Amino acid sequence: MKNFRIWTTTAALLLSATYLRAIELMPVSELKPGMHGTTYTVLKGTEIVPMDTEILGVAKNSLGPGLDLIIAKLVDPKTALTGAVHGMSGSPLYINGKLVGALSRRIAFFEKDGHCGFTPIADMLDVNRMANMRPVAAAPEPLLPMASVAKMLLPDAPQRVRAEMLGVPLTISGLSVEAWQKLCSAFGLAQPGAVAVAGGTGSPTAMQLTANDLKPGAPIAAVMLTGSISAAGTGTLTWREGDNIVAFGHPMFGYGESALPMGMAEIITTIASYERPFKMANPGPVVGTVSEDRFSAIAGKVGPLPKTGTYHVKRTYSGESRPDLDGTFAIHPLLSPIMMATVIQATLYDQPATSRMFSFTVHGDVKFTGHTPLRLDGLYSGQDADLVFALLKVVGPVQMLYAQRMELLKVESLDLSIDSNEKEKLWGIESVVADRHTCKPGDTINVQVRLREALGGVTRKDFAVKLPMGLKSGSFTVRASGSEELEEEMTRNGIEHAKDVEDMIRIYNGRRAQNVLYLQLVGKSTGKVIAGRQMPALPASVREVMESGNDSDTTMTLPEQIWQETSAELPGMVTGKQEIQVGFK
Repeated sequence: MKNFRIWTTTAALLLSATYLRAIELMPVSELKPGMHGTTYTVLKGTEIVPMDTEILGVAKNSLGPGLDLIIAKLVDPKTALTGAVHGMSGSPLYINGKLVGALSRRIAFFEKDGHCGFTPIADMLDVNRMANMRPVAAAPEPLLPMASVAKMLLPDAPQRVRAEMLGVPLTISGLSVEAWQKLCSAFGLAQPGAVAVAGGTGSPTAMQLTANDLKPGAPIAAVMLTGSISAAGTGTLTWREGDNIVAFGHPMFGYGESALPMGMAEIITTIASYERPFKMANPGPVVGTVSEDRFSAIAGKVGPLPKTGTYHVKRTYSGESRPDLDGTFAIHPLLSPIMMATVIQATLYDQPATSRMFSFTVHGDVKFTGHTPLRLDGLYSGQDADLVFALLKVVGPVQMLYAQRMELLKVESLDLSIDSNEKEKLWGIESVVADRHTCKPGDTINVQVRLREALGGVTRKDFAVKLPMGLKSGSFTVRASGSEELEEEMTRNGIEHAKDVEDMIRIYNGRRAQNVLYLQLVGKSTGKVIAGRQMPALPASVREVMESGNDSDTTMTLPEQIWQETSAELPGMVTGKQEIQVGFK
Protein backbone atom coordinates (compact mmCIF):
# COMPACT_ATOMS: atom_id res chain seq x y z
CA MET A 1 0.00 0.00 0.00
CA LYS A 2 2.89 2.36 0.80
CA ASN A 3 4.49 1.81 -2.62
CA PHE A 4 1.12 2.37 -4.33
CA ARG A 5 0.69 5.74 -2.56
CA ILE A 6 4.17 6.85 -3.59
CA TRP A 7 3.48 5.78 -7.18
CA THR A 8 0.14 7.63 -7.21
CA THR A 9 1.68 10.81 -5.82
CA THR A 10 4.44 10.72 -8.44
CA ALA A 11 1.85 10.22 -11.18
CA ALA A 12 -0.21 13.16 -9.93
CA LEU A 13 2.82 15.47 -10.00
CA LEU A 14 3.69 14.36 -13.53
CA LEU A 15 0.15 14.81 -14.88
CA SER A 16 -0.35 18.17 -13.14
CA ALA A 17 2.61 19.52 -15.07
CA THR A 18 1.69 18.19 -18.48
CA TYR A 19 -0.71 20.98 -19.37
CA LEU A 20 1.55 23.74 -18.01
CA ARG A 21 4.30 22.92 -20.52
CA ALA A 22 4.69 21.08 -23.82
CA ILE A 23 5.02 17.36 -23.14
CA GLU A 24 7.50 15.30 -25.15
CA LEU A 25 5.90 12.85 -27.58
CA MET A 26 7.01 9.35 -28.58
CA PRO A 27 6.43 8.51 -32.26
CA VAL A 28 5.15 5.08 -33.26
CA SER A 29 8.45 4.32 -34.96
CA GLU A 30 10.21 4.19 -31.58
CA LEU A 31 7.91 1.57 -30.08
CA LYS A 32 9.28 -1.93 -29.56
CA PRO A 33 7.50 -5.10 -28.38
CA GLY A 34 8.12 -5.71 -24.71
CA MET A 35 8.33 -2.03 -23.74
CA HIS A 36 6.46 -1.13 -20.56
CA GLY A 37 4.66 2.12 -19.91
CA THR A 38 1.92 3.58 -17.74
CA THR A 39 -1.68 4.35 -18.69
CA TYR A 40 -3.54 6.85 -16.49
CA THR A 41 -7.25 6.92 -15.76
CA VAL A 42 -9.82 7.33 -12.95
CA LEU A 43 -11.51 4.17 -11.70
CA LYS A 44 -13.47 5.78 -8.86
CA GLY A 45 -13.98 9.35 -7.67
CA THR A 46 -11.51 11.84 -9.13
CA GLU A 47 -8.16 10.20 -8.32
CA ILE A 48 -6.03 9.50 -11.38
CA VAL A 49 -4.32 6.11 -10.99
CA PRO A 50 -1.57 4.39 -13.04
CA MET A 51 -2.00 1.09 -14.89
CA ASP A 52 1.02 -0.91 -15.97
CA THR A 53 0.90 -1.46 -19.76
CA GLU A 54 3.00 -3.67 -22.05
CA ILE A 55 3.55 -2.86 -25.73
CA LEU A 56 2.94 -5.86 -28.02
CA GLY A 57 3.42 -4.18 -31.40
CA VAL A 58 1.92 -1.84 -34.00
CA ALA A 59 -0.82 -2.78 -36.49
CA LYS A 60 0.16 -0.68 -39.50
CA ASN A 61 -2.72 1.01 -41.38
CA SER A 62 -5.19 -0.88 -39.18
CA LEU A 63 -7.62 2.04 -38.93
CA GLY A 64 -7.11 3.32 -42.47
CA PRO A 65 -4.34 4.54 -44.79
CA GLY A 66 -1.60 5.95 -42.56
CA LEU A 67 -3.65 5.33 -39.41
CA ASP A 68 -1.86 2.83 -37.19
CA LEU A 69 -3.14 1.14 -34.04
CA ILE A 70 -0.77 0.47 -31.15
CA ILE A 71 -1.44 -3.01 -29.75
CA ALA A 72 -0.81 -3.36 -26.04
CA LYS A 73 -1.89 -5.23 -22.93
CA LEU A 74 -3.02 -3.91 -19.56
CA VAL A 75 -0.98 -5.99 -17.10
CA ASP A 76 -1.96 -4.16 -13.94
CA PRO A 77 -3.79 -5.93 -11.07
CA LYS A 78 -6.32 -3.07 -10.98
CA THR A 79 -7.64 -4.07 -14.41
CA ALA A 80 -7.40 -7.85 -14.03
CA LEU A 81 -11.19 -8.18 -13.87
CA THR A 82 -12.18 -5.39 -16.24
CA GLY A 83 -9.55 -4.98 -18.93
CA ALA A 84 -10.23 -1.87 -21.01
CA VAL A 85 -13.72 -0.53 -20.20
CA HIS A 86 -16.14 1.89 -21.84
CA GLY A 87 -15.19 5.30 -20.43
CA MET A 88 -11.43 4.67 -20.46
CA SER A 89 -11.32 6.06 -24.00
CA GLY A 90 -8.60 8.70 -24.06
CA SER A 91 -6.60 7.38 -21.10
CA PRO A 92 -3.03 8.52 -21.92
CA LEU A 93 -0.12 6.10 -22.23
CA TYR A 94 3.38 7.30 -21.26
CA ILE A 95 6.69 5.52 -21.80
CA ASN A 96 9.78 7.04 -20.14
CA GLY A 97 7.86 10.28 -19.58
CA LYS A 98 6.88 10.60 -23.26
CA LEU A 99 3.24 10.62 -24.36
CA VAL A 100 2.56 7.72 -26.75
CA GLY A 101 -1.19 7.80 -27.37
CA ALA A 102 -4.65 7.14 -25.97
CA LEU A 103 -6.45 3.94 -25.03
CA SER A 104 -9.27 3.68 -27.57
CA ARG A 105 -10.16 0.06 -28.40
CA ARG A 106 -10.61 -3.45 -27.10
CA ILE A 107 -9.13 -6.09 -29.36
CA ALA A 108 -12.28 -8.20 -29.05
CA PHE A 109 -15.52 -8.31 -27.11
CA PHE A 110 -15.52 -10.72 -24.15
CA GLU A 111 -11.70 -10.52 -24.24
CA LYS A 112 -10.42 -11.13 -20.70
CA ASP A 113 -6.64 -10.75 -20.81
CA GLY A 114 -6.38 -6.97 -21.10
CA HIS A 115 -5.48 -6.76 -24.80
CA CYS A 116 -6.28 -3.29 -26.13
CA GLY A 117 -5.51 -0.70 -28.80
CA PHE A 118 -4.10 2.83 -28.50
CA THR A 119 -4.52 5.70 -30.97
CA PRO A 120 -1.13 7.37 -31.67
CA ILE A 121 -0.95 10.87 -30.19
CA ALA A 122 0.18 12.35 -33.51
CA ASP A 123 -3.17 11.45 -35.10
CA MET A 124 -5.04 13.01 -32.18
CA LEU A 125 -3.07 16.25 -32.37
CA ASP A 126 -4.10 16.58 -36.02
CA VAL A 127 -7.63 17.05 -34.67
CA ASN A 128 -6.36 19.71 -32.25
CA ARG A 129 -4.90 21.63 -35.20
CA MET A 130 -8.32 21.55 -36.87
CA ALA A 131 -9.90 22.88 -33.68
CA ASN A 132 -7.52 25.86 -33.70
CA MET A 133 -8.38 26.89 -37.25
CA ARG A 134 -11.50 28.79 -36.12
CA PRO A 135 -12.94 30.48 -33.01
CA VAL A 136 -14.46 27.82 -30.74
CA ALA A 137 -17.34 29.84 -29.32
CA ALA A 138 -18.50 30.80 -32.81
CA ALA A 139 -18.49 27.26 -34.18
CA PRO A 140 -21.07 27.11 -36.98
CA GLU A 141 -23.69 24.43 -37.19
CA PRO A 142 -23.33 22.34 -40.37
CA LEU A 143 -25.94 22.53 -43.10
CA LEU A 144 -27.37 19.06 -43.70
CA PRO A 145 -28.95 17.96 -46.98
CA MET A 146 -32.23 16.14 -46.37
CA ALA A 147 -30.99 13.03 -48.18
CA SER A 148 -28.01 12.69 -45.84
CA VAL A 149 -29.77 12.93 -42.48
CA ALA A 150 -30.36 9.19 -42.11
CA LYS A 151 -26.80 8.46 -43.24
CA MET A 152 -25.36 10.81 -40.64
CA LEU A 153 -27.56 9.42 -37.90
CA LEU A 154 -26.10 5.99 -38.67
CA PRO A 155 -22.41 6.60 -39.48
CA ASP A 156 -20.98 4.11 -41.95
CA ALA A 157 -17.46 3.75 -40.59
CA PRO A 158 -16.07 0.24 -41.15
CA GLN A 159 -17.88 -2.15 -38.84
CA ARG A 160 -14.69 -4.09 -38.12
CA VAL A 161 -13.19 -1.01 -36.46
CA ARG A 162 -16.35 0.34 -34.80
CA ALA A 163 -17.19 -3.05 -33.29
CA GLU A 164 -13.90 -2.98 -31.39
CA MET A 165 -14.07 0.67 -30.39
CA LEU A 166 -14.43 1.43 -26.70
CA GLY A 167 -17.83 2.99 -26.25
CA VAL A 168 -18.55 6.40 -24.80
CA PRO A 169 -20.89 5.88 -21.80
CA LEU A 170 -23.88 8.16 -22.39
CA THR A 171 -24.88 8.91 -18.83
CA ILE A 172 -28.56 9.76 -18.38
CA SER A 173 -30.28 10.96 -15.21
CA GLY A 174 -33.92 11.91 -14.79
CA LEU A 175 -34.96 9.08 -17.13
CA SER A 176 -34.52 5.31 -17.00
CA VAL A 177 -31.73 3.81 -19.09
CA GLU A 178 -34.14 1.28 -20.62
CA ALA A 179 -36.44 4.04 -21.85
CA TRP A 180 -33.59 6.14 -23.23
CA GLN A 181 -32.05 3.16 -25.01
CA LYS A 182 -35.25 2.80 -27.04
CA LEU A 183 -35.07 6.45 -28.05
CA CYS A 184 -31.33 6.31 -28.82
CA SER A 185 -31.90 3.27 -31.01
CA ALA A 186 -34.65 5.04 -32.98
CA PHE A 187 -32.39 8.04 -33.60
CA GLY A 188 -29.31 5.98 -34.45
CA LEU A 189 -27.32 6.62 -31.27
CA ALA A 190 -27.42 2.97 -30.16
CA GLN A 191 -24.17 1.97 -31.82
CA PRO A 192 -20.92 0.49 -30.47
CA GLY A 193 -19.42 3.97 -30.13
CA ALA A 194 -22.13 5.09 -27.68
CA VAL A 195 -23.39 3.10 -24.69
CA ALA A 196 -26.42 4.32 -22.72
CA VAL A 197 -25.82 3.84 -18.99
CA ALA A 198 -27.32 5.00 -15.70
CA GLY A 199 -25.63 7.82 -13.82
CA GLY A 200 -26.30 10.83 -11.67
CA THR A 201 -25.90 14.58 -11.74
CA GLY A 202 -24.96 17.41 -9.45
CA SER A 203 -23.09 15.43 -6.78
CA PRO A 204 -21.16 17.68 -4.34
CA THR A 205 -17.84 16.20 -5.47
CA ALA A 206 -18.57 16.65 -9.17
CA MET A 207 -19.86 20.21 -8.79
CA GLN A 208 -16.75 21.29 -6.86
CA LEU A 209 -14.47 20.35 -9.76
CA THR A 210 -12.89 23.21 -11.72
CA ALA A 211 -10.96 23.54 -14.97
CA ASN A 212 -7.73 23.17 -12.96
CA ASP A 213 -8.76 19.57 -12.22
CA LEU A 214 -8.86 18.77 -15.93
CA LYS A 215 -5.56 16.92 -16.29
CA PRO A 216 -4.51 14.05 -18.59
CA GLY A 217 -6.17 10.92 -17.20
CA ALA A 218 -9.11 12.84 -15.70
CA PRO A 219 -12.73 12.23 -16.79
CA ILE A 220 -14.08 14.63 -19.42
CA ALA A 221 -17.67 14.87 -20.64
CA ALA A 222 -19.38 16.12 -23.76
CA VAL A 223 -22.60 17.53 -22.29
CA MET A 224 -25.89 17.24 -24.18
CA LEU A 225 -28.49 18.06 -21.49
CA THR A 226 -28.37 19.82 -18.12
CA GLY A 227 -30.99 20.60 -15.49
CA SER A 228 -33.98 18.42 -14.63
CA ILE A 229 -32.75 15.89 -17.18
CA SER A 230 -29.04 15.48 -17.79
CA ALA A 231 -27.16 13.57 -20.47
CA ALA A 232 -23.44 13.50 -21.20
CA GLY A 233 -20.89 11.28 -22.93
CA THR A 234 -17.92 10.60 -20.63
CA GLY A 235 -14.39 9.57 -21.59
CA THR A 236 -10.86 10.49 -20.53
CA LEU A 237 -8.63 13.48 -21.26
CA THR A 238 -5.47 12.53 -23.16
CA TRP A 239 -3.53 15.77 -23.64
CA ARG A 240 -3.78 19.37 -22.54
CA GLU A 241 -1.53 22.26 -23.44
CA GLY A 242 -2.77 25.55 -22.04
CA ASP A 243 -6.47 25.65 -22.90
CA ASN A 244 -6.24 23.16 -25.79
CA ILE A 245 -7.35 19.58 -25.17
CA VAL A 246 -7.75 16.27 -27.02
CA ALA A 247 -9.54 13.21 -25.65
CA PHE A 248 -11.19 9.83 -26.36
CA GLY A 249 -8.82 8.62 -29.13
CA HIS A 250 -11.85 7.96 -31.35
CA PRO A 251 -15.05 9.81 -32.27
CA MET A 252 -18.00 10.31 -29.95
CA PHE A 253 -20.60 10.38 -32.74
CA GLY A 254 -18.34 11.33 -35.65
CA TYR A 255 -20.26 14.56 -36.33
CA GLY A 256 -17.15 16.55 -37.27
CA GLU A 257 -17.34 20.27 -36.56
CA SER A 258 -19.34 20.78 -33.37
CA ALA A 259 -19.97 23.16 -30.49
CA LEU A 260 -20.82 20.95 -27.52
CA PRO A 261 -20.41 21.95 -23.87
CA MET A 262 -17.30 20.39 -22.31
CA GLY A 263 -17.80 19.29 -18.72
CA MET A 264 -16.00 17.82 -15.75
CA ALA A 265 -17.07 14.48 -14.27
CA GLU A 266 -16.72 12.25 -11.23
CA ILE A 267 -16.55 8.47 -11.64
CA ILE A 268 -19.01 6.76 -9.30
CA THR A 269 -17.54 3.33 -9.94
CA THR A 270 -16.17 1.07 -12.67
CA ILE A 271 -18.41 -1.88 -13.49
CA ALA A 272 -16.62 -5.16 -14.26
CA SER A 273 -18.31 -7.21 -16.98
CA TYR A 274 -17.04 -9.38 -19.83
CA GLU A 275 -19.98 -8.25 -21.97
CA ARG A 276 -20.12 -4.50 -21.24
CA PRO A 277 -17.73 -3.09 -18.63
CA PHE A 278 -18.13 0.65 -18.16
CA LYS A 279 -17.56 3.64 -15.93
CA MET A 280 -20.60 5.12 -14.19
CA ALA A 281 -20.27 8.90 -13.90
CA ASN A 282 -21.70 12.05 -12.36
CA PRO A 283 -21.27 14.94 -14.83
CA GLY A 284 -19.95 18.16 -13.27
CA PRO A 285 -19.79 21.83 -14.31
CA VAL A 286 -19.25 22.96 -17.90
CA VAL A 287 -15.76 24.42 -18.37
CA GLY A 288 -15.28 24.75 -22.13
CA THR A 289 -16.29 23.67 -25.63
CA VAL A 290 -15.82 20.50 -27.67
CA SER A 291 -15.39 21.87 -31.18
CA GLU A 292 -14.26 18.78 -33.12
CA ASP A 293 -15.64 15.22 -33.13
CA ARG A 294 -13.35 13.34 -35.52
CA PHE A 295 -12.19 9.80 -36.24
CA SER A 296 -9.05 10.00 -34.09
CA ALA A 297 -10.23 12.22 -31.21
CA ILE A 298 -12.49 14.90 -29.90
CA ALA A 299 -10.84 18.30 -29.39
CA GLY A 300 -11.69 21.70 -27.99
CA LYS A 301 -10.77 24.45 -25.59
CA VAL A 302 -11.13 25.11 -21.88
CA GLY A 303 -12.66 28.53 -21.21
CA PRO A 304 -15.08 29.72 -23.92
CA LEU A 305 -18.56 28.22 -23.52
CA PRO A 306 -20.84 27.41 -26.45
CA LYS A 307 -24.36 28.71 -26.79
CA THR A 308 -27.04 26.32 -25.59
CA GLY A 309 -30.81 26.19 -25.96
CA THR A 310 -33.17 26.26 -22.99
CA TYR A 311 -36.08 23.94 -22.28
CA HIS A 312 -39.11 24.45 -20.05
CA VAL A 313 -41.92 21.90 -19.76
CA LYS A 314 -45.06 22.45 -17.72
CA ARG A 315 -46.79 19.12 -17.18
CA THR A 316 -49.86 17.45 -15.77
CA TYR A 317 -50.57 13.75 -15.33
CA SER A 318 -54.19 12.57 -15.15
CA GLY A 319 -55.21 16.10 -14.19
CA GLU A 320 -52.60 16.50 -11.43
CA SER A 321 -49.74 18.97 -11.71
CA ARG A 322 -46.22 17.55 -11.79
CA PRO A 323 -42.97 19.49 -11.22
CA ASP A 324 -41.84 21.56 -14.20
CA LEU A 325 -38.74 20.50 -16.14
CA ASP A 326 -36.10 23.15 -16.84
CA GLY A 327 -32.58 23.13 -18.21
CA THR A 328 -30.39 23.52 -21.29
CA PHE A 329 -29.63 21.38 -24.34
CA ALA A 330 -26.74 21.27 -26.80
CA ILE A 331 -27.27 23.12 -30.06
CA HIS A 332 -26.52 20.75 -32.92
CA PRO A 333 -28.51 19.83 -36.06
CA LEU A 334 -28.64 16.15 -35.11
CA LEU A 335 -28.46 16.22 -31.31
CA SER A 336 -30.93 19.05 -30.59
CA PRO A 337 -34.03 17.16 -31.87
CA ILE A 338 -32.92 14.05 -29.96
CA MET A 339 -32.48 16.02 -26.74
CA MET A 340 -35.91 17.63 -27.21
CA ALA A 341 -37.42 14.16 -27.61
CA THR A 342 -35.54 13.03 -24.49
CA VAL A 343 -37.09 15.82 -22.43
CA ILE A 344 -40.58 14.92 -23.67
CA GLN A 345 -39.91 11.23 -23.01
CA ALA A 346 -38.84 12.03 -19.44
CA THR A 347 -42.12 13.88 -18.95
CA LEU A 348 -44.09 10.79 -19.93
CA TYR A 349 -42.04 8.23 -17.98
CA ASP A 350 -42.05 10.21 -14.72
CA GLN A 351 -45.40 8.91 -13.48
CA PRO A 352 -46.61 7.35 -10.21
CA ALA A 353 -47.46 4.19 -12.15
CA THR A 354 -46.51 2.65 -15.48
CA SER A 355 -48.79 1.27 -18.12
CA ARG A 356 -48.60 -0.26 -21.56
CA MET A 357 -50.99 2.43 -22.85
CA PHE A 358 -50.56 6.19 -23.15
CA SER A 359 -52.11 9.40 -24.41
CA PHE A 360 -50.57 12.86 -24.31
CA THR A 361 -51.28 16.28 -25.71
CA VAL A 362 -48.52 18.76 -26.48
CA HIS A 363 -48.88 22.53 -26.75
CA GLY A 364 -45.94 24.85 -27.23
CA ASP A 365 -43.21 25.88 -29.59
CA VAL A 366 -39.58 25.82 -30.60
CA LYS A 367 -38.01 29.24 -31.17
CA PHE A 368 -35.38 29.86 -33.82
CA THR A 369 -33.56 33.19 -34.03
CA GLY A 370 -35.30 35.55 -36.47
CA HIS A 371 -38.28 33.29 -37.26
CA THR A 372 -41.88 32.66 -36.35
CA PRO A 373 -41.98 30.02 -33.56
CA LEU A 374 -42.53 26.45 -34.76
CA ARG A 375 -45.66 25.06 -33.14
CA LEU A 376 -45.49 21.49 -31.77
CA ASP A 377 -49.18 21.14 -30.89
CA GLY A 378 -50.58 17.63 -31.16
CA LEU A 379 -52.28 14.64 -29.56
CA TYR A 380 -50.65 11.21 -29.55
CA SER A 381 -51.90 7.88 -28.24
CA GLY A 382 -51.13 4.18 -28.40
CA GLN A 383 -49.38 1.39 -26.56
CA ASP A 384 -45.86 1.29 -25.16
CA ALA A 385 -44.25 0.23 -28.45
CA ASP A 386 -45.82 3.28 -30.16
CA LEU A 387 -44.31 5.87 -27.80
CA VAL A 388 -40.93 6.25 -29.50
CA PHE A 389 -42.67 6.59 -32.86
CA ALA A 390 -44.87 9.31 -31.36
CA LEU A 391 -41.76 11.16 -30.10
CA LEU A 392 -40.26 10.98 -33.59
CA LYS A 393 -43.46 12.54 -34.94
CA VAL A 394 -43.35 15.36 -32.39
CA VAL A 395 -39.79 16.45 -33.22
CA GLY A 396 -39.91 15.50 -36.91
CA PRO A 397 -40.50 19.11 -38.07
CA VAL A 398 -37.45 20.26 -36.07
CA GLN A 399 -35.33 17.65 -37.84
CA MET A 400 -36.60 18.73 -41.25
CA LEU A 401 -35.96 22.41 -40.53
CA TYR A 402 -32.39 21.57 -39.58
CA ALA A 403 -32.01 19.45 -42.73
CA GLN A 404 -32.94 22.20 -45.19
CA ARG A 405 -30.15 23.87 -47.19
CA MET A 406 -31.61 27.38 -47.47
CA GLU A 407 -30.50 28.89 -44.18
CA LEU A 408 -28.37 28.18 -41.11
CA LEU A 409 -30.81 27.97 -38.19
CA LYS A 410 -30.03 28.90 -34.59
CA VAL A 411 -32.38 27.33 -32.07
CA GLU A 412 -33.08 29.26 -28.86
CA SER A 413 -35.64 27.40 -26.78
CA LEU A 414 -38.20 24.65 -26.31
CA ASP A 415 -41.28 25.68 -24.32
CA LEU A 416 -44.05 23.10 -23.89
CA SER A 417 -47.10 22.17 -21.86
CA ILE A 418 -47.79 18.41 -21.77
CA ASP A 419 -50.86 16.65 -20.37
CA SER A 420 -50.58 12.86 -20.18
CA ASN A 421 -52.50 9.85 -18.91
CA GLU A 422 -52.46 6.07 -19.16
CA LYS A 423 -55.43 5.57 -21.44
CA GLU A 424 -55.35 4.61 -25.10
CA LYS A 425 -57.50 7.23 -26.84
CA LEU A 426 -57.71 5.97 -30.40
CA TRP A 427 -60.65 6.04 -32.80
CA GLY A 428 -60.18 4.04 -36.00
CA ILE A 429 -62.36 4.78 -39.05
CA GLU A 430 -64.20 1.59 -40.06
CA SER A 431 -66.59 2.72 -42.80
CA VAL A 432 -68.25 5.63 -44.57
CA VAL A 433 -71.79 5.37 -45.98
CA ALA A 434 -73.90 7.86 -48.02
CA ASP A 435 -77.69 7.80 -48.35
CA ARG A 436 -77.38 7.98 -52.15
CA HIS A 437 -74.79 7.07 -54.75
CA THR A 438 -76.04 9.28 -57.59
CA CYS A 439 -76.87 12.97 -57.31
CA LYS A 440 -76.45 16.34 -58.99
CA PRO A 441 -74.66 19.62 -58.05
CA GLY A 442 -76.57 21.48 -55.34
CA ASP A 443 -78.05 18.31 -53.77
CA THR A 444 -77.56 17.50 -50.09
CA ILE A 445 -76.33 14.02 -49.23
CA ASN A 446 -76.26 12.48 -45.77
CA VAL A 447 -73.02 10.75 -44.85
CA GLN A 448 -72.41 8.55 -41.81
CA VAL A 449 -68.90 7.64 -40.63
CA ARG A 450 -68.47 4.68 -38.31
CA LEU A 451 -65.49 4.71 -35.89
CA ARG A 452 -64.38 2.13 -33.34
CA GLU A 453 -62.71 3.18 -30.11
CA ALA A 454 -59.69 1.17 -28.96
CA LEU A 455 -60.89 -1.20 -26.23
CA GLY A 456 -64.31 0.41 -26.56
CA GLY A 457 -67.47 0.56 -28.62
CA VAL A 458 -68.60 2.08 -31.89
CA THR A 459 -69.18 5.79 -32.49
CA ARG A 460 -71.05 7.26 -35.45
CA LYS A 461 -70.70 10.76 -36.85
CA ASP A 462 -73.34 12.14 -39.24
CA PHE A 463 -72.75 14.85 -41.82
CA ALA A 464 -75.22 16.65 -44.11
CA VAL A 465 -73.17 17.74 -47.12
CA LYS A 466 -74.43 20.12 -49.79
CA LEU A 467 -72.69 19.49 -53.09
CA PRO A 468 -71.07 22.58 -54.67
CA MET A 469 -72.54 23.78 -57.95
CA GLY A 470 -69.06 23.72 -59.50
CA LEU A 471 -68.71 19.95 -59.34
CA LYS A 472 -68.18 18.50 -62.80
CA SER A 473 -70.02 15.60 -64.35
CA GLY A 474 -68.73 12.07 -63.82
CA SER A 475 -68.06 11.13 -60.20
CA PHE A 476 -66.40 12.38 -57.03
CA THR A 477 -65.02 10.82 -53.86
CA VAL A 478 -66.36 11.13 -50.32
CA ARG A 479 -63.37 10.64 -48.03
CA ALA A 480 -63.35 10.20 -44.24
CA SER A 481 -59.88 10.45 -42.74
CA GLY A 482 -57.74 11.25 -39.74
CA SER A 483 -55.18 14.05 -39.97
CA GLU A 484 -52.07 11.88 -40.41
CA GLU A 485 -53.36 10.28 -43.61
CA LEU A 486 -54.20 13.71 -45.06
CA GLU A 487 -51.11 15.55 -43.90
CA GLU A 488 -48.36 13.18 -44.93
CA GLU A 489 -48.44 13.77 -48.69
CA MET A 490 -49.69 17.36 -48.48
CA THR A 491 -46.98 18.41 -46.03
CA ARG A 492 -44.28 16.58 -47.97
CA ASN A 493 -45.26 18.26 -51.24
CA GLY A 494 -45.46 21.66 -49.57
CA ILE A 495 -42.08 21.31 -47.80
CA GLU A 496 -40.33 20.17 -50.97
CA HIS A 497 -41.54 23.31 -52.76
CA ALA A 498 -41.20 25.80 -49.89
CA LYS A 499 -39.40 28.95 -50.98
CA ASP A 500 -37.71 29.64 -47.63
CA VAL A 501 -37.53 28.56 -43.98
CA GLU A 502 -40.39 30.83 -42.97
CA ASP A 503 -42.56 29.12 -45.59
CA MET A 504 -41.63 25.71 -44.13
CA ILE A 505 -42.61 26.88 -40.63
CA ARG A 506 -45.92 28.21 -42.01
CA ILE A 507 -46.68 24.80 -43.54
CA TYR A 508 -45.85 22.91 -40.35
CA ASN A 509 -47.81 25.35 -38.19
CA GLY A 510 -50.86 24.83 -40.44
CA ARG A 511 -51.09 21.07 -39.89
CA ARG A 512 -54.47 19.56 -39.04
CA ALA A 513 -55.34 18.42 -35.50
CA GLN A 514 -55.02 14.70 -34.68
CA ASN A 515 -58.24 14.53 -32.64
CA VAL A 516 -60.49 15.53 -35.55
CA LEU A 517 -62.39 13.44 -38.11
CA TYR A 518 -62.24 15.10 -41.54
CA LEU A 519 -64.83 14.56 -44.28
CA GLN A 520 -63.86 15.71 -47.77
CA LEU A 521 -65.47 15.91 -51.19
CA VAL A 522 -62.70 15.19 -53.67
CA GLY A 523 -62.67 15.61 -57.44
CA LYS A 524 -60.23 15.90 -60.32
CA SER A 525 -57.96 18.92 -60.11
CA THR A 526 -57.09 21.69 -62.55
CA GLY A 527 -54.88 23.38 -59.95
CA LYS A 528 -51.19 23.72 -59.17
CA VAL A 529 -48.78 24.01 -56.29
CA ILE A 530 -46.76 27.13 -57.11
CA ALA A 531 -43.86 28.20 -54.87
CA GLY A 532 -45.20 26.03 -52.05
CA ARG A 533 -48.78 27.38 -52.16
CA GLN A 534 -51.76 25.30 -53.30
CA MET A 535 -54.02 26.89 -55.93
CA PRO A 536 -56.65 24.19 -56.56
CA ALA A 537 -59.03 25.76 -59.12
CA LEU A 538 -57.12 27.88 -61.64
CA PRO A 539 -58.53 28.75 -65.07
CA ALA A 540 -56.18 27.65 -67.85
CA SER A 541 -55.26 31.23 -68.82
CA VAL A 542 -54.35 32.19 -65.23
CA ARG A 543 -52.42 28.95 -64.74
CA GLU A 544 -50.31 29.61 -67.84
CA VAL A 545 -49.40 33.15 -66.74
CA MET A 546 -48.45 32.11 -63.19
CA GLU A 547 -46.36 29.17 -64.34
CA SER A 548 -44.39 31.36 -66.71
CA GLY A 549 -43.16 33.47 -63.79
CA ASN A 550 -42.05 30.58 -61.61
CA ASP A 551 -39.23 28.09 -61.85
CA SER A 552 -40.45 24.67 -62.97
CA ASP A 553 -38.82 23.12 -59.89
CA THR A 554 -41.25 25.04 -57.66
CA THR A 555 -44.39 24.16 -59.66
CA MET A 556 -46.33 20.89 -59.64
CA THR A 557 -49.79 19.71 -60.64
CA LEU A 558 -52.21 18.95 -57.82
CA PRO A 559 -53.33 15.31 -58.01
CA GLU A 560 -56.83 16.19 -56.81
CA GLN A 561 -59.06 19.07 -55.78
CA ILE A 562 -60.72 19.30 -52.36
CA TRP A 563 -64.13 20.84 -53.14
CA GLN A 564 -65.39 20.82 -49.60
CA GLU A 565 -64.12 19.83 -46.16
CA THR A 566 -66.00 19.53 -42.89
CA SER A 567 -64.94 18.02 -39.59
CA ALA A 568 -65.99 16.68 -36.20
CA GLU A 569 -63.88 16.66 -33.03
CA LEU A 570 -63.39 13.50 -30.98
CA PRO A 571 -61.91 13.00 -27.49
CA GLY A 572 -58.88 11.18 -28.88
CA MET A 573 -56.67 10.48 -31.88
CA VAL A 574 -58.45 9.62 -35.15
CA THR A 575 -56.70 7.12 -37.43
CA GLY A 576 -57.40 5.52 -40.79
CA LYS A 577 -59.07 6.49 -44.05
CA GLN A 578 -62.17 5.24 -45.91
CA GLU A 579 -63.59 6.40 -49.26
CA ILE A 580 -66.69 5.86 -51.40
CA GLN A 581 -67.51 6.98 -54.93
CA VAL A 582 -70.61 9.03 -55.75
CA GLY A 583 -71.75 9.65 -59.34
CA PHE A 584 -73.91 12.26 -61.07
CA LYS A 585 -77.34 11.66 -62.56
